[in-house]
Amino acid sequence: HGFASSQTFSGGRLATPLADTAAPYQVMNQQVIQALGITELRDALDWATNSYIETHWQGGGYYINIPLNNTTRGGGTPDNFRQSNFFQYFGPNDSYNVERYDVGRGGNAVLFGLGQLGATTITQFKQAQTNQPFESLDVMAGSYHRMRAALDVNRPVNDKLAVRVDAVYDKGDGWRDNDFKFTRAGFAAVKFKPFKNTEIRINAERGQQDVLQSWAVLSDYFAGWDGKTVFNGAETDAQRAGTAPTANGTILVNSGNNQGVNRLGGN
Repeated sequence: HGFASSQTFSGGRLATPLADTAAPYQVMNQQVIQALGITELRDALDWATNSYIETHWQGGGYYINIPLNNTTRGGGTPDNFRQSNFFQYFGPNDSYNVERYDVGRGGNAVLFGLGQLGATTITQFKQAQTNQPFESLDVMAGSYHRMRAALDVNRPVNDKLAVRVDAVYDKGDGWRDNDFKFTRAGFAAVKFKPFKNTEIRINAERGQQDVLQSWAVLSDYFAGWDGKTVFNGAETDAQRAGTAPTANGTILVNSGNNQGVNRLGGN
């Protein structure tokens, strides 16, 4: 089906047509991942419907926490743990060994994997294929000395047993001085089909990711200004807290910005 997937394996952990899935559900398959240059779950969520990555309040951003701090419209909490094949996964969900990214939203998302009331993301690992051998090598180069290579090799032993091996080398700097990310990892998948309707799958992964991310908590208190409220004189603590009006009767919030908004950025 190209860019469009017709089934979800997450709702009830069975192959279910998306048309029969009682929840807003989005699938980013291999064609989408390759076309958009997605290299990890963070990138995939930039393309998910009504979703965005949350900036951690301590300034550490995405890499210092196990929960993936993303907010999806229709989701009740931003702290959704990363999942792979329905199990909690303590890794960056790099796309080198990923078949697809699934994003479920709405109240029924609690049915998907470890989903909570709201929204959930599930990564499906690549599987060994018994029908044919194939291999691929994807190379990417980009700004800030970015260089990435991902290898994918599948070999069927017979019509019942197959092995698939994936590897990635990804290194690059960030847009800020001294930022960098360096990923190297390997993944192996084995599939054994002892009977017609039975599959036994074994996955193993080993890797390391080194990240240096600058401490940067950049706050925007200006965007919420109404464009007209001004006053003269020093602010008192009570005025800054919004519990006392200024001389002209204006109530200030968020450190002097009327209807101010505290937005973190720079990560």
